[in-house]
Amino acid sequence: MAQPKHVDKLGIRPPVEDVLEWFRSAGFTEEIVGESIQKRNLILFHQTIQPKRRSSSSTKSDGNDAAPTPNNNTRKTILFMSLVHGNEPLGLINLLQTAEALTAHRAQNLFSLALKEGEELLLLFFPIVNVDAYALNQKFSQSEEMGGCRRTNLNHTCSSSSINATTACPELTDDGVDLNRNFPLDWDDSSFERGEAGDDNDDGVHCTYGYAGYQPFSEPETRAIQGVVEKYSPIDASISYHSRANSNQGLLIHPFAIDVYHEYKSKDSKLRIQQFGESMNPKKGFNFWGGREYFPDVYVVGNAKNAIHYTARGTALDWLYTKGNVSTPFVHESGTPCDRRWCSSRHEQIVKNNARIYAEAGVTLVELVLDVKHPRSHFISVFLASLVIIVSVFIAFHGNNPLLRLLRKRLNASWNGTGRQCFGRRYSSPQRNVEMKPLIL
Repeated sequence: MAQPKHVDKLGIRPPVEDVLEWFRSAGFTEEIVGESIQKRNLILFHQTIQPKRRSSSSTKSDGNDAAPTPNNNTRKTILFMSLVHGNEPLGLINLLQTAEALTAHRAQNLFSLALKEGEELLLLFFPIVNVDAYALNQKFSQSEEMGGCRRTNLNHTCSSSSINATTACPELTDDGVDLNRNFPLDWDDSSFERGEAGDDNDDGVHCTYGYAGYQPFSEPETRAIQGVVEKYSPIDASISYHSRANSNQGLLIHPFAIDVYHEYKSKDSKLRIQQFGESMNPKKGFNFWGGREYFPDVYVVGNAKNAIHYTARGTALDWLYTKGNVSTPFVHESGTPCDRRWCSSRHEQIVKNNARIYAEAGVTLVELVLDVKHPRSHFISVFLASLVIIVSVFIAFHGNNPLLRLLRKRLNASWNGTGRQCFGRRYSSPQRNVEMKPLIL
């Protein structure tokens, strides 16, 4: 099998076929899970990781001791999705970087060691949910000022609109269904934004870029997600990758996105979600070997009201948690280095650098689900603690030396993080070159 090209080589708005070919070349199994409005295949990729067989000198095999067969209760399943909105390729880039990190030899070996006999890890990737809109945006991306205008799917819902979605791509295309409002929990076809007509029975509702569809799961793309979740249930965790329009602050949003009070499944479930979210957010520290700092608050973590400061009904996030049997779902909102979701080529390097950072959230989520143990972490923590004590005593007697003052500053910086963060695979914080602005997702 040919080695897959590095995802950096795909660019920041990769064509649909290039994305599909990357997953094929990376050894993923391909599964058609539906068909879009324009009859394109909706494709899911999956990969299974088995535990390493552990030999024991105290027992002898009789040749019939086959490993236990995994079942739904022993399988660890994690779902990654992107491009629910067709104008958010930054989310796709983050998903691709996550997939590449999870298929690296070191990661796969670590996961295999963490799995017990009879368990397996199933990674599911649904990279291009809204394939029609993304393909349309690709068609008009030659003009970068016009690129990325289509958010909704290509269902023609606005009868009074003169827009032909296959031949025109205006800045705001008020047609189609917002797939992230088409799920059953607290679904409301007028919940997001209303057109000028303002009557529930006319095109005032249907001619908006936040139209939720005529009923839950009315769209083939959302039915494909429903089918995947039901087929592979229960699912331990999920991330749906999105991107922000005009803010550089990343977000990790967990249930709930709606403005109606709902109970968590249990206190333990709520605590697990909150702890996972905080663990996926890098803490401040200093990388001795890399010689660079990474900063806190790569993400704001919380429910929609606290993280993004608005709420929405009928979202995939809330349905996955309450009805879809997904224990720990997240929405990953990446910040943008430009002033829109469809960045121009001059931002390409920043987008790629940031995607490597954002991929850490997905890798950490898998490690949390598997309860991966890093054997070096304890040793490094003890080593750093001992080193700080020794150096602190030394500095106490030679505190005026400029070189030692510099060393003390570096040690203090490193001590703000854990041993794993100081020596593990952590990157600098996302690059930010635009002023923070409010946004509408």
